[in-house]
Amino acid sequence: MEYLAGIVLVMPAAVGGYLLKNSAILWQKIAAQLLLALAGLITLKLVGDYLGVKIAVNIASLLLIAFLGLPGAGLVVVLNFILG
Repeated sequence: MEYLAGIVLVMPAAVGGYLLKNSAILWQKIAAQLLLALAGLITLKLVGDYLGVKIAVNIASLLLIAFLGLPGAGLVVVLNFILG
């Protein structure tokens, strides 16, 4: 299970970091930022589950909404549904 969590966490961060560094097209930069935000949200979700608190996910959700606006709010709803 830990291996799966590691893969789920590392893949969005790796792909997002690569796209952010090596792309000049706007939609690729936006996709990279969304992937990095997803990696951050997954990290906080895993830490929150480990510590038994849900406040980390709520803080991550608020930050995602603050930085991405309305698309961030939709993304938070979808991610909270997927991540439980």
